[in-house]
Amino acid sequence: MLGVPGEKPPPVKNDPNHRWKAEYRTEQWLKEKTSALAVPELKYEAVDDLDDETSGSAAASDISDEEQEKQFLALLDEVTELGGKLPATAQPLDFEKDDDDNFHIDFVAAAANLRARNYRIATKDRLAVKMVAGKIIPAIATTTAAVTGIALMELFKVLQGKEVSDLRNGMIDLGANIYTMFDRDPPKKIKSYVKKTYDPESDYTMEEPIVAFPNPHTNYTKHVVDVTAATTIAEFVDALQAKTEDAEEGPYEVVAIGVGKGMLWNGMPSHAHYKQPLLKCIAEQLEQDPAKFWAGRRLYHRLAVNMESAEGNEVLPATIVLRINA
Repeated sequence: MLGVPGEKPPPVKNDPNHRWKAEYRTEQWLKEKTSALAVPELKYEAVDDLDDETSGSAAASDISDEEQEKQFLALLDEVTELGGKLPATAQPLDFEKDDDDNFHIDFVAAAANLRARNYRIATKDRLAVKMVAGKIIPAIATTTAAVTGIALMELFKVLQGKEVSDLRNGMIDLGANIYTMFDRDPPKKIKSYVKKTYDPESDYTMEEPIVAFPNPHTNYTKHVVDVTAATTIAEFVDALQAKTEDAEEGPYEVVAIGVGKGMLWNGMPSHAHYKQPLLKCIAEQLEQDPAKFWAGRRLYHRLAVNMESAEGNEVLPATIVLRINA
Protein backbone atom coordinates (compact mmCIF):
# COMPACT_ATOMS: atom_id res chain seq x y z
CA MET A 1 0.00 0.00 0.00
CA LEU A 2 1.49 3.33 -1.11
CA GLY A 3 2.68 5.35 1.89
CA VAL A 4 1.66 2.71 4.45
CA PRO A 5 4.59 0.65 5.77
CA GLY A 6 4.39 -3.13 5.92
CA GLU A 7 3.01 -5.74 3.57
CA LYS A 8 -0.73 -6.29 3.58
CA PRO A 9 -1.95 -9.84 4.30
CA PRO A 10 -4.38 -11.46 1.83
CA PRO A 11 -8.10 -10.59 2.18
CA VAL A 12 -8.96 -14.02 3.58
CA LYS A 13 -7.14 -13.04 6.77
CA ASN A 14 -9.11 -9.83 7.28
CA ASP A 15 -10.52 -9.46 10.79
CA PRO A 16 -13.26 -6.83 11.26
CA ASN A 17 -12.31 -6.51 14.94
CA HIS A 18 -8.60 -6.10 14.21
CA ARG A 19 -8.37 -4.20 10.94
CA TRP A 20 -5.03 -3.94 9.15
CA LYS A 21 -3.24 -0.68 10.03
CA ALA A 22 -6.08 0.35 12.32
CA GLU A 23 -3.98 3.26 13.64
CA TYR A 24 -4.36 4.97 10.24
CA ARG A 25 -8.15 4.75 10.36
CA THR A 26 -8.88 6.71 13.54
CA GLU A 27 -10.28 10.22 13.76
CA GLN A 28 -7.44 11.13 16.13
CA TRP A 29 -4.79 10.22 13.52
CA LEU A 30 -6.63 12.22 10.87
CA LYS A 31 -6.85 15.30 13.11
CA GLU A 32 -3.13 15.08 13.93
CA LYS A 33 -2.26 15.08 10.24
CA THR A 34 -4.67 17.81 9.17
CA SER A 35 -3.83 20.10 12.11
CA ALA A 36 -0.23 20.24 10.89
CA LEU A 37 -1.29 21.51 7.45
CA ALA A 38 -1.26 25.23 6.75
CA VAL A 39 -4.52 26.63 5.38
CA PRO A 40 -3.69 28.67 2.26
CA GLU A 41 -4.85 32.26 2.25
CA LEU A 42 -7.79 32.95 -0.08
CA LYS A 43 -6.81 35.70 -2.50
CA TYR A 44 -9.01 37.35 -5.12
CA GLU A 45 -6.85 38.32 -8.08
CA ALA A 46 -7.37 39.16 -11.72
CA VAL A 47 -6.37 36.51 -14.26
CA ASP A 48 -4.15 37.83 -17.03
CA ASP A 49 -5.16 37.19 -20.64
CA LEU A 50 -8.44 35.48 -19.69
CA ASP A 51 -10.27 37.35 -22.45
CA ASP A 52 -7.41 37.34 -24.96
CA GLU A 53 -8.55 34.96 -27.68
CA THR A 54 -5.25 35.01 -29.53
CA SER A 55 -2.90 34.96 -26.55
CA GLY A 56 -0.05 32.58 -27.15
CA SER A 57 -1.25 31.38 -30.57
CA ALA A 58 0.27 34.14 -32.69
CA ALA A 59 3.55 34.05 -30.81
CA ALA A 60 3.83 30.27 -31.16
CA SER A 61 3.55 30.45 -34.95
CA ASP A 62 6.76 32.52 -35.14
CA ILE A 63 8.90 29.91 -33.34
CA SER A 64 11.19 27.78 -35.48
CA ASP A 65 11.04 23.97 -35.51
CA GLU A 66 14.40 23.79 -33.76
CA GLU A 67 13.23 26.10 -30.99
CA GLN A 68 9.98 24.15 -30.55
CA GLU A 69 11.95 20.90 -30.27
CA LYS A 70 14.20 22.53 -27.68
CA GLN A 71 11.16 23.66 -25.67
CA PHE A 72 9.60 20.19 -25.93
CA LEU A 73 12.75 18.50 -24.63
CA ALA A 74 12.94 21.00 -21.79
CA LEU A 75 9.29 20.20 -20.96
CA LEU A 76 10.10 16.47 -20.89
CA ASP A 77 12.99 17.15 -18.49
CA GLU A 78 10.68 19.15 -16.25
CA VAL A 79 8.03 16.40 -16.21
CA THR A 80 10.72 13.80 -15.50
CA GLU A 81 11.91 15.89 -12.56
CA LEU A 82 8.36 16.05 -11.22
CA GLY A 83 8.06 12.29 -11.55
CA GLY A 84 11.29 11.84 -9.63
CA LYS A 85 9.71 13.53 -6.63
CA LEU A 86 7.24 10.66 -6.17
CA PRO A 87 7.96 8.27 -3.29
CA ALA A 88 10.33 5.47 -4.19
CA THR A 89 7.67 2.96 -3.12
CA ALA A 90 5.18 4.10 -5.80
CA GLN A 91 3.76 1.16 -7.71
CA PRO A 92 0.63 0.42 -9.78
CA LEU A 93 -2.31 -1.01 -7.84
CA ASP A 94 -5.30 -3.07 -8.88
CA PHE A 95 -8.58 -1.68 -7.59
CA GLU A 96 -10.25 -4.23 -5.32
CA LYS A 97 -13.53 -3.14 -3.73
CA ASP A 98 -14.15 -6.38 -1.79
CA ASP A 99 -11.02 -6.12 0.35
CA ASP A 100 -12.19 -3.97 3.24
CA ASP A 101 -8.67 -3.50 4.62
CA ASN A 102 -6.86 -2.16 1.54
CA PHE A 103 -8.03 1.49 1.92
CA HIS A 104 -9.37 1.55 -1.67
CA ILE A 105 -13.04 2.12 -0.84
CA ASP A 106 -12.01 4.28 2.14
CA PHE A 107 -10.13 6.62 -0.18
CA VAL A 108 -12.84 6.71 -2.86
CA ALA A 109 -15.53 7.41 -0.25
CA ALA A 110 -13.47 10.18 1.40
CA ALA A 111 -12.53 11.88 -1.90
CA ALA A 112 -16.06 11.64 -3.32
CA ASN A 113 -17.70 13.00 -0.17
CA LEU A 114 -15.23 15.89 0.08
CA ARG A 115 -16.09 16.93 -3.47
CA ALA A 116 -19.81 16.45 -2.78
CA ARG A 117 -19.61 18.78 0.22
CA ASN A 118 -17.92 21.46 -1.90
CA TYR A 119 -20.99 21.53 -4.17
CA ARG A 120 -23.64 20.88 -1.50
CA ILE A 121 -24.38 17.40 -2.90
CA ALA A 122 -25.70 14.76 -0.53
CA THR A 123 -22.89 12.55 0.78
CA LYS A 124 -22.91 8.73 0.79
CA ASP A 125 -21.76 6.28 3.43
CA ARG A 126 -18.98 3.78 2.79
CA LEU A 127 -21.33 0.90 1.93
CA ALA A 128 -23.21 2.97 -0.65
CA VAL A 129 -19.92 4.03 -2.27
CA LYS A 130 -18.79 0.40 -2.36
CA MET A 131 -22.02 -0.66 -4.11
CA VAL A 132 -21.68 2.08 -6.74
CA ALA A 133 -17.99 1.30 -7.33
CA GLY A 134 -18.89 -2.32 -7.96
CA LYS A 135 -21.19 -1.36 -10.82
CA ILE A 136 -18.58 0.64 -12.74
CA ILE A 137 -17.23 -1.18 -15.79
CA PRO A 138 -13.47 -0.54 -16.09
CA ALA A 139 -12.49 1.54 -19.12
CA ILE A 140 -9.20 0.07 -20.32
CA ALA A 141 -8.81 1.43 -23.87
CA THR A 142 -11.98 3.46 -24.30
CA THR A 143 -12.90 7.11 -24.60
CA THR A 144 -12.94 7.47 -20.82
CA ALA A 145 -9.32 6.38 -20.54
CA ALA A 146 -8.26 8.65 -23.41
CA VAL A 147 -10.03 11.69 -21.94
CA THR A 148 -8.48 10.98 -18.54
CA GLY A 149 -5.00 10.88 -20.09
CA ILE A 150 -5.49 14.18 -21.91
CA ALA A 151 -6.87 15.79 -18.74
CA LEU A 152 -3.79 14.66 -16.81
CA MET A 153 -1.58 16.27 -19.45
CA GLU A 154 -3.26 19.57 -18.65
CA LEU A 155 -2.90 18.87 -14.92
CA PHE A 156 0.87 18.65 -15.40
CA LYS A 157 0.73 22.27 -16.60
CA VAL A 158 -1.00 23.25 -13.37
CA LEU A 159 1.68 21.46 -11.33
CA GLN A 160 4.32 23.30 -13.34
CA GLY A 161 2.73 26.67 -12.56
CA LYS A 162 1.87 27.47 -16.18
CA GLU A 163 -0.34 30.42 -17.11
CA VAL A 164 -4.06 29.94 -17.80
CA SER A 165 -3.39 30.83 -21.45
CA ASP A 166 -1.23 27.68 -21.75
CA LEU A 167 -4.17 25.37 -21.06
CA ARG A 168 -5.87 23.70 -24.02
CA ASN A 169 -9.16 22.07 -24.88
CA GLY A 170 -9.05 18.69 -26.58
CA MET A 171 -11.03 16.82 -29.22
CA ILE A 172 -10.49 13.13 -29.92
CA ASP A 173 -11.74 10.66 -32.53
CA LEU A 174 -10.75 7.13 -31.52
CA GLY A 175 -12.14 5.68 -34.74
CA ALA A 176 -9.76 7.73 -36.88
CA ASN A 177 -7.06 7.94 -34.16
CA ILE A 178 -7.11 11.76 -34.25
CA TYR A 179 -6.19 13.87 -31.24
CA THR A 180 -6.57 17.64 -31.60
CA MET A 181 -5.61 20.24 -28.97
CA PHE A 182 -6.74 23.85 -29.38
CA ASP A 183 -7.07 27.14 -27.48
CA ARG A 184 -10.10 27.29 -25.23
CA ASP A 185 -12.86 29.68 -26.23
CA PRO A 186 -12.80 33.00 -24.40
CA PRO A 187 -15.68 33.58 -21.97
CA LYS A 188 -18.70 35.31 -23.42
CA LYS A 189 -18.69 39.03 -22.71
CA ILE A 190 -21.84 40.70 -21.42
CA LYS A 191 -21.96 44.28 -22.69
CA SER A 192 -24.31 47.23 -22.50
CA TYR A 193 -26.76 47.28 -25.39
CA VAL A 194 -30.04 48.76 -26.59
CA LYS A 195 -33.03 46.43 -26.35
CA LYS A 196 -35.42 46.97 -29.24
CA THR A 197 -39.08 45.91 -29.13
CA TYR A 198 -41.20 46.27 -32.25
CA ASP A 199 -44.97 46.91 -31.98
CA PRO A 200 -46.60 45.95 -35.31
CA GLU A 201 -49.92 47.65 -34.43
CA SER A 202 -48.36 51.09 -34.08
CA ASP A 203 -45.41 50.33 -36.37
CA TYR A 204 -43.12 51.65 -33.66
CA THR A 205 -39.87 50.26 -32.29
CA MET A 206 -39.25 50.99 -28.63
CA GLU A 207 -35.59 51.26 -27.61
CA GLU A 208 -34.54 50.54 -24.02
CA PRO A 209 -30.88 50.88 -22.96
CA ILE A 210 -29.56 47.96 -20.87
CA VAL A 211 -26.45 48.74 -18.82
CA ALA A 212 -23.85 46.06 -17.97
CA PHE A 213 -22.08 46.41 -14.62
CA PRO A 214 -19.19 46.42 -15.16
CA ASN A 215 -19.19 46.98 -18.89
CA PRO A 216 -18.21 44.50 -20.21
CA HIS A 217 -18.05 41.51 -17.85
CA THR A 218 -18.12 37.71 -18.03
CA ASN A 219 -19.56 34.92 -15.90
CA TYR A 220 -16.24 34.91 -14.03
CA THR A 221 -16.64 38.53 -12.90
CA LYS A 222 -17.76 38.89 -9.29
CA HIS A 223 -18.96 41.69 -7.02
CA VAL A 224 -17.95 40.55 -3.53
CA VAL A 225 -19.81 42.05 -0.56
CA ASP A 226 -18.64 41.26 2.97
CA VAL A 227 -21.45 40.40 5.40
CA THR A 228 -21.90 38.93 8.85
CA ALA A 229 -24.83 37.24 10.56
CA ALA A 230 -25.91 40.66 11.84
CA THR A 231 -25.77 42.48 8.48
CA THR A 232 -29.24 43.73 7.59
CA ILE A 233 -30.69 43.96 4.10
CA ALA A 234 -30.48 47.75 4.39
CA GLU A 235 -26.75 47.57 5.16
CA PHE A 236 -26.17 45.11 2.31
CA VAL A 237 -28.00 47.40 -0.12
CA ASP A 238 -25.92 50.41 0.97
CA ALA A 239 -22.66 48.43 0.60
CA LEU A 240 -23.59 47.20 -2.87
CA GLN A 241 -24.76 50.60 -4.08
CA ALA A 242 -21.50 52.14 -2.87
CA LYS A 243 -19.65 49.93 -5.38
CA THR A 244 -21.55 51.59 -8.25
CA GLU A 245 -20.47 55.19 -7.66
CA ASP A 246 -18.01 55.25 -10.57
CA ALA A 247 -19.94 52.90 -12.86
CA GLU A 248 -21.42 53.79 -16.24
CA GLU A 249 -24.62 55.80 -15.58
CA GLY A 250 -23.87 55.34 -11.88
CA PRO A 251 -24.59 55.33 -9.06
CA TYR A 252 -27.15 52.53 -9.27
CA GLU A 253 -30.14 51.82 -7.08
CA VAL A 254 -31.07 48.36 -5.85
CA VAL A 255 -34.80 48.05 -6.55
CA ALA A 256 -35.44 44.42 -5.58
CA ILE A 257 -33.75 41.31 -4.19
CA GLY A 258 -34.92 37.76 -4.81
CA VAL A 259 -33.76 34.32 -3.73
CA GLY A 260 -35.12 30.91 -4.62
CA LYS A 261 -38.57 31.28 -6.15
CA GLY A 262 -39.69 34.39 -4.29
CA MET A 263 -39.04 38.03 -3.49
CA LEU A 264 -36.80 38.76 -0.52
CA TRP A 265 -37.18 42.54 -0.60
CA ASN A 266 -39.32 44.72 -2.88
CA GLY A 267 -37.16 47.84 -2.80
CA MET A 268 -39.29 49.71 -0.25
CA PRO A 269 -37.87 50.83 3.13
CA SER A 270 -41.22 49.95 4.67
CA HIS A 271 -40.84 46.27 3.74
CA ALA A 272 -40.75 43.91 6.74
CA HIS A 273 -37.35 42.48 5.77
CA TYR A 274 -35.55 45.79 5.23
CA LYS A 275 -34.13 46.02 8.75
CA GLN A 276 -33.83 42.25 9.24
CA PRO A 277 -30.55 40.24 9.04
CA LEU A 278 -29.90 39.30 5.41
CA LEU A 279 -28.61 35.78 6.05
CA LYS A 280 -31.54 34.94 8.31
CA CYS A 281 -34.02 36.16 5.68
CA ILE A 282 -32.34 34.14 2.92
CA ALA A 283 -32.50 30.90 4.91
CA GLU A 284 -36.13 31.45 5.91
CA GLN A 285 -37.07 32.30 2.31
CA LEU A 286 -35.59 28.93 1.31
CA GLU A 287 -37.46 27.25 4.19
CA GLN A 288 -34.22 26.27 5.90
CA ASP A 289 -33.02 26.52 9.48
CA PRO A 290 -30.61 29.52 9.46
CA ALA A 291 -28.10 27.95 11.87
CA LYS A 292 -27.84 24.73 9.85
CA PHE A 293 -28.02 26.39 6.45
CA TRP A 294 -25.11 28.78 7.07
CA ALA A 295 -22.94 26.39 9.09
CA GLY A 296 -19.62 26.06 7.29
CA ARG A 297 -20.56 28.37 4.40
CA ARG A 298 -18.12 31.11 3.48
CA LEU A 299 -19.54 32.27 0.13
CA TYR A 300 -23.05 32.55 -1.32
CA HIS A 301 -23.89 33.63 -4.87
CA ARG A 302 -27.54 32.78 -5.50
CA LEU A 303 -29.04 36.21 -4.88
CA ALA A 304 -31.00 37.79 -7.73
CA VAL A 305 -30.50 41.55 -7.47
CA ASN A 306 -32.41 44.00 -9.69
CA MET A 307 -30.77 47.40 -10.19
CA GLU A 308 -31.50 50.63 -12.05
CA SER A 309 -29.05 53.24 -13.27
CA ALA A 310 -29.22 56.92 -12.36
CA GLU A 311 -31.05 57.45 -15.67
CA GLY A 312 -33.64 54.80 -14.87
CA ASN A 313 -32.29 52.09 -17.17
CA GLU A 314 -32.10 48.39 -16.30
CA VAL A 315 -28.72 47.18 -15.04
CA LEU A 316 -27.23 43.72 -15.65
CA PRO A 317 -24.78 43.20 -12.78
CA ALA A 318 -22.08 40.55 -12.66
CA THR A 319 -22.54 37.75 -10.14
CA ILE A 320 -22.96 39.15 -6.64
CA VAL A 321 -21.18 37.06 -4.00
CA LEU A 322 -21.70 37.29 -0.27
CA ARG A 323 -18.45 36.72 1.62
CA ILE A 324 -19.55 35.60 5.07
CA ASN A 325 -17.33 36.67 7.96
CA ALA A 326 -17.61 35.42 11.53
